[in-house]
Amino acid sequence: MPDLLIKVDQQYIVNKYKFDLQLESKNWESLYHELKQFEVFDERYFKIRNKTMGLMEKYIRRNPGEFILP
Repeated sequence: MPDLLIKVDQQYIVNKYKFDLQLESKNWESLYHELKQFEVFDERYFKIRNKTMGLMEKYIRRNPGEFILP
């Protein structure tokens, strides 16, 4: 996940002025169409996130005493 976050941050920095312009105009639609790379990042994030959440759920189910207060 750190690798993905670094790539997202790099793309954000390169395109920051576009985000700033959209923030002022409050019209985000054109940005969604223009910056398709962020869709790829989203897909990768959710794949990683789902795996991570699954592992966390498995751990919690095996170790409920660490999460339940007496």
